[in-house]
Amino acid sequence: MSAHLSGDVAVVPISEVALPPINAMVPNPPADHILGPVRDDWEAAEVWLRAVRAKSRNANSAANTEATYRHHLAKLRWYVEHIGGVTPSR
Repeated sequence: MSAHLSGDVAVVPISEVALPPINAMVPNPPADHILGPVRDDWEAAEVWLRAVRAKSRNANSAANTEATYRHHLAKLRWYVEHIGGVTPSR
């Protein structure tokens, strides 16, 4: 591997990065996922959004952040369901 240091980060050419085999990927988060048991990626996103809102110190800021995240998640979901066909956890 021809890695070199750039500051505190090791830089490796993408051609030398090993990826897991496609059959090693799973269609949804495992049961012991950090967000707890969820049916699919979209339910995991909902759990995460609730945590973001609950941990915010400012209700107005939390609402704006949640709305922004929901907007981008909706775009991702549309893409997955209409074009990509692969869920984010895959």
